[in-house]
Amino acid sequence: MLVLENIDHWWKQLSNYELYYTNKVKTYRGEWATSNYYRRVFVENSLPNVYCGFHYFKKCKNNNKFFELLKDIVVNYEVYSKRFTKYKTQTWCSMDVATAIAIDLLNLQHKVFSDYSNLTFTHMKPRIQNYQSQMNNWTQHIDYNLNTKNELFVGNVKQKGIFHYVEDNFLTEQMLEQLQ
Repeated sequence: MLVLENIDHWWKQLSNYELYYTNKVKTYRGEWATSNYYRRVFVENSLPNVYCGFHYFKKCKNNNKFFELLKDIVVNYEVYSKRFTKYKTQTWCSMDVATAIAIDLLNLQHKVFSDYSNLTFTHMKPRIQNYQSQMNNWTQHIDYNLNTKNELFVGNVKQKGIFHYVEDNFLTEQMLEQLQ
């Protein structure tokens, strides 16, 4: 994840929540991602569409309960997945699925998401870029450039906010040195 601009103004919005997760992500073009290609477990099991890449929490009793449950789900993923992912299961435990199960169990959907929030991030998984064609590696298909002002452009679109680049080969040593 790269934080490409000052997000201090987010804290005022987040202060309205004890626990916040984003449930919508954007493409590099700033569009809401509409593909469920990577979210079949969520869709087929009616789990909350949570993305752990960006979340916020206050230290409080409710969140202590939530994170204790989340820990139990991660440790005992096979037991929970049999119960909550009957229609489509992944054999490995992802934090997104484990968190969705915890949110579902505690019935927190109405407390941890906002349909009106821009508290989200750009997610670069290739098949959620709202393209008709399917690609497996976005860095091989979409041009990108980090200019001398440390502005990141992907497909000639200036990136802002939080950028989840996904592919390890994206962030080169030269880019890392420049950003530092």
